[in-house]
Amino acid sequence: MKLQLLQETKETILSNGYSLLIQDEEIDFSNTIDTNQDEVPFVFKHYEYPVSSWPVIVSSEMTKRLTRLSTRIPKLLHQIPLKYFGEDLQLLSDFYFNGDVNIGKRALACHHTNVEVSCRLDLIQTSESLEVLEINVGSSVGGWQISFFDNLIRNIHPVLTNPKTAGDFNSKNTLSLYLQFLIETINQYLSLEEEINVFVCLDSIENVEEKNLSLAFLNELFTIELTKKNMRGMIYSDDVKALQFENKAVFIKGKQVHAFLVVDALINKMPDMVYEAFLNRKIYLPDHIGTNFIDDKRNFALLRQLAEKGAFNEEDTQLIKESIPWTSIIEDKEIDYNGKSYDTRKLLIEQKNHLVIKPATGFQGTDVYVGKFSNDKEWLEAIDKAFGDTHFIVQKFCNSKKPLAPNSFNEWVSHKLIWGSFGFGEKYGGVWVRMSDTQSDKGVINSANGATEAIVYELKKS
Repeated sequence: MKLQLLQETKETILSNGYSLLIQDEEIDFSNTIDTNQDEVPFVFKHYEYPVSSWPVIVSSEMTKRLTRLSTRIPKLLHQIPLKYFGEDLQLLSDFYFNGDVNIGKRALACHHTNVEVSCRLDLIQTSESLEVLEINVGSSVGGWQISFFDNLIRNIHPVLTNPKTAGDFNSKNTLSLYLQFLIETINQYLSLEEEINVFVCLDSIENVEEKNLSLAFLNELFTIELTKKNMRGMIYSDDVKALQFENKAVFIKGKQVHAFLVVDALINKMPDMVYEAFLNRKIYLPDHIGTNFIDDKRNFALLRQLAEKGAFNEEDTQLIKESIPWTSIIEDKEIDYNGKSYDTRKLLIEQKNHLVIKPATGFQGTDVYVGKFSNDKEWLEAIDKAFGDTHFIVQKFCNSKKPLAPNSFNEWVSHKLIWGSFGFGEKYGGVWVRMSDTQSDKGVINSANGATEAIVYELKKS
């Protein structure tokens, strides 16, 4: 079905690139790509989520804003244990670990290493600003896969392959940038010069052949980045029982392991000896228990409280107030909302259409309830659940701008977008988008709930 053309082109996902990409009235291809093509690495064939044939185009100014948020917000969250809790072990343990002081002590010790970890901010662009809905920390963060469909998407659009114009559209390869960050961070923490070996937990991949192919793929990219620094090394994956421990260091097959990554979020499986090696600067461990001090969603409520009390400098305070939506921990208490004091339960009922309920440590949209898209029964059940044993927050509903994008009938229709922006310490790691047309809007926009993923290009001349 041919693509419907537009007369007014400003409010589309193509932004200022619309006239460059829409040059042919005979455009006739699916709105999503076929990922089962020869040029796609084996590990991404039959990719489980739909990927848009159309990129999202952003300006250099948008990239600057994403860079600032992705590198600064994690740094501010890192200060919460000191600025909010005064690093009081009991207070921290009560808040994050249900009073378990032993876990709290380990988490605080890990936190004090101050090692850089990777993160992804999930943001929404409203008519007023970019607002950070949540932060995801560690090796299991997804979204980087979109980079490996770059060639497929470029080959659909002549302007993206034309030697004269292709360079004007830049998309970052997030995985390559992450591997560069990983190597640099390991080097800084362990003072290595020649060799880096990494152990990766891939327990979520049950098929042995698939696991081996994934490992070979990662090692190919890892070797490329190591070679740039005149280093050698390898990524290993096995059962954690295959690890050996000697002199507070970790080994596998006779080789010392310099980093331990958990890419399938099974952090509870981590052996105690890995923690001991980490705290003795024998191994880099980005997925340590101390990351709870950053990625627990309740931290957004604490961060805003600190900003309102003047705990940060003027620039950081402004950044927090502009980019972190109003957030409160759901407890049986009085809270302030829009300058008025409310009982929490009463607020949730009265302001239903303006609020979102979400778990403090959830992912993929599980147990997220958007008042505007919930009926009264569903909302009351969500409130009861939020006052149960599991920690929940309430957040202001942020209404996305609704740029036009092609749907499955190649009609330009309104879409809502969630931006996943990566931060690797001081460096920006790129961004990718999940989008859903407003006609099928269910409130929660993520890949697991049927959203379409899209690559993002920065148009340098925009």
